Amino acid sequence: MDIHNRKVMVLGGFGLVGRAVVRKLAQETPAEIIIGSLGEQEAREGIEQIKDEAPGVKITPVWGNIFIRDSLKDLSREEILDHPEHRTQLMADTMEPLDDDIMAHSTLHKLISRHQPHIIIDTVNSATGVAYQDIYDSYYKVSRELAATRQQAGLSDNLVSEVEKLMASLYVPQIIRHIQILYASMLENHTRVYIKVGTSGTGGMGLNIPYTHSEEKPSRVLLSKSSLAGAHTMLLFLMGRTPDAPITKEIKPAAAIAWKSIGYGPIRKRGRSIELVDCSPDEALVLGKAYRFEDPGNWRSLGRPLESVYIDTGENGIFSLGEFECITTVGQMEFVTPEEIATNVIMEIKGDNTGHDIINALNNAIMGPTYRAGAMRHGALERMRRLAQEHQVRRCLFHDRRQKLGGRQGFQPGVGLDVDSPVRAHGQGGADGFLAGLGAHGDRHQLVRRAGFAQAHAFLDGDFVERVHGHLDVRRLDPGAVRLDPDLDVEIDDALDRD
Repeated sequence: MDIHNRKVMVLGGFGLVGRAVVRKLAQETPAEIIIGSLGEQEAREGIEQIKDEAPGVKITPVWGNIFIRDSLKDLSREEILDHPEHRTQLMADTMEPLDDDIMAHSTLHKLISRHQPHIIIDTVNSATGVAYQDIYDSYYKVSRELAATRQQAGLSDNLVSEVEKLMASLYVPQIIRHIQILYASMLENHTRVYIKVGTSGTGGMGLNIPYTHSEEKPSRVLLSKSSLAGAHTMLLFLMGRTPDAPITKEIKPAAAIAWKSIGYGPIRKRGRSIELVDCSPDEALVLGKAYRFEDPGNWRSLGRPLESVYIDTGENGIFSLGEFECITTVGQMEFVTPEEIATNVIMEIKGDNTGHDIINALNNAIMGPTYRAGAMRHGALERMRRLAQEHQVRRCLFHDRRQKLGGRQGFQPGVGLDVDSPVRAHGQGGADGFLAGLGAHGDRHQLVRRAGFAQAHAFLDGDFVERVHGHLDVRRLDPGAVRLDPDLDVEIDDALDRD
């Protein structure tokens, strides 16, 4: 897709990768770049610098947590979970069926509806943000409250609170709701392209990853992040296979991403400098199996912050010389630069095949419906229809598919649908002829191997002619030759005979 004069929204645009993407985008002269950030202060401080990097391009800053409703978007997670009403609202927005109220008040939906971007580039580290809510920590808190409740033989307010916090931290429902709102919002506002910059969760390392969050190896928190990143990818894979959905792609770096800056000065964590303190040996803490720092109150401040050499890797934090040297060693995480990621993102938007689109890789690797199965389906249906007529059986449903299809797509029991019969290629004997030619094994018919017609999904969508052309290598396929016959079969008139 041409980026020139298009409106582009970059979620997480003030982060390390997001900034690199914005710089690359500016070279394509879009009409506007809408840059999303978690916090208002970050957005306002970063906008001036980005304007200097993108002269002549309209830059619009937006902010707020895109995973929750707009009334909560500027609150920290702790502020939401510690407030009973906010907590209840968060659980309902995540767990209840998606309805008009949830959609209308979603921060993400409001952003997309207000700006109606043609292209969305999502550089938010979604898997990290959700997985680092740390469901394991919530589990331990709930376990302690359950133990106390058993002793007290009563339901405590703390137990109710911790159970609700645990429910609000469940990973999968959050990412499912995010994708539901994202898809519906893009469809409603005619977004054409969506590209996600994802994560492998472990910087490309396997189960041997030695870095933890002070738990066992491999880290459960990091593995949760990887699990969620995989689930996120599969949901995007499904979105990409949905008729009328935007073109969906994902670039998934499998290495550390660096860097933003290198320097010497105060070391800051979560926006605050690390204070240096001192104590006498007899006032020192005795370390046990688990380290929990509790300020004894009699340590004295040295009146200055910790200062050292550091490398700032953006969202992944600040590392010392030794730490960065370790994680980027060959065989460890190593690293990839944000500029390289941004280059791949822009190339994929413009239609180039970088070889790094995970969604495309999945589409090429899956084993989808086959031509042989489509031909055999015709025979199976004919046999079932003969038996139904012989035994005077009316069409019916063995399962209540109304709930499985969802309320908006439900249909009445007893109604049979037959809308995806196999492709017929005239001159080849029809489906019955194919079935006879394939025999019991089916691999004797050379057409199956030569045509490569393995992707039988989405036959009735708007790209059908183009997909058939690509699979059969038919150079001059006439779109008028593809139509629906009265039996709802798709027919291609003599398509296999063309050059």
